[in-house]
Amino acid sequence: MQAYPLGHQRFAVESAFADHLRLMLKMHRPRFSRMTLAGPIMSDATYRERSAYLAEIDSSRESIHFVGTYEAGTSDGAFLRGLPKTTRTLRSLVHEADLVQTGMNQDLKRPVEFRAAMLASRLGKKTISVTDIDNRESARMFHASGKWSRRAYLANRFVYDPIRAWQQRQVVDKCSLVLLKGQQLVDDYGRGAAHVKFFQNTAFTVDQIISEEELARRSEEAARSTAPLKLTHFGRLEFYKGMHHAIEALALTGEGEGSAPRAQLTLIGMGSEESSLRQLASRLGVSNCVEFCPPMSYGDAFLSRVRSQDMLIAPSLAPDTPRSAWDAIASGVPILAYDTTYYSELRDKTGCVHTVPWGDVQALADAIRFFAKDRASVVRMKQQSRAPALENAQERWLARRVAWTEALFED
Repeated sequence: MQAYPLGHQRFAVESAFADHLRLMLKMHRPRFSRMTLAGPIMSDATYRERSAYLAEIDSSRESIHFVGTYEAGTSDGAFLRGLPKTTRTLRSLVHEADLVQTGMNQDLKRPVEFRAAMLASRLGKKTISVTDIDNRESARMFHASGKWSRRAYLANRFVYDPIRAWQQRQVVDKCSLVLLKGQQLVDDYGRGAAHVKFFQNTAFTVDQIISEEELARRSEEAARSTAPLKLTHFGRLEFYKGMHHAIEALALTGEGEGSAPRAQLTLIGMGSEESSLRQLASRLGVSNCVEFCPPMSYGDAFLSRVRSQDMLIAPSLAPDTPRSAWDAIASGVPILAYDTTYYSELRDKTGCVHTVPWGDVQALADAIRFFAKDRASVVRMKQQSRAPALENAQERWLARRVAWTEALFED
């Protein structure tokens, strides 16, 4: 996670992550009284772009500190030149720590986390490894979606992916506690090991989950609605999020300029694809039913905005475990997604996710058309959202994690 230094003992990080760090430290007291976040230093340009939804942490008051390991976005050459300093920084931090949370590296050119994991293991430190995305299908999916060339596919499939798999086996073997965000990862790498756990890192608290009263009211409104189906997506507008598929599917529902749309799409966020998505909506004649909104800070106002929508659309073109999925569930908003491993697992675990075959834009359009017409199906999924949201609220999954961590120190 990138952070931006703001001066003496102050730094900025993504707002939901800041709240998570505060709550985690609070729940770990009195075992731990100080937390240090070691990670890339956010560039000035990125800070200016994202400042609206970053939060400030004052280390002197909150005992949460930031140590930059290298400049984010730096070239490979510059990273290598700075590697000795980065290594010294890691070694110093690991020596001082009683508990080290790290993991494997997806970016093999910057193996900072994996180095920290192996160093901590050699020093006999208690270690937690976290893997939050199962990327084993990434090469195939990026190639099939046209994002990667055949050369890039082959390099990842037969060189980089085996290295990542080796790293994952190493952390499972050497780390004290291994948290994997995906049941398939747990099954394949954990193989029944007691220290390998499935987890969900949601950001909402119990108090932020839609109330029974509001869920009933919004369900009744949805059942009676004759307005266009309100689809939304929030987060970074990047290629792998598949928002161009969402816009193409919207066009395939048969709507165009000047006609009453069956659905409307609200995109909350920014990213490298924003300009091309605007152009695509214009070219396909659906600009009138695609709204682009700036990112919002995480909190009650944001979640209230989410609760006003009918469905989250998530046609992910690569393995992804976005926080947005659980934010939607906590808001009583069912999900329409491609059947990637993550969304298929959510479908089976929650009952408020509908999936269509990966990459099938026509199937996505057919589902939009179906839910726009059959609001009773939307309502049924809405009403199944509160129970899984309550089970996985941040306080509750963190309580499980704290218990697992405390058990490491029982001796």
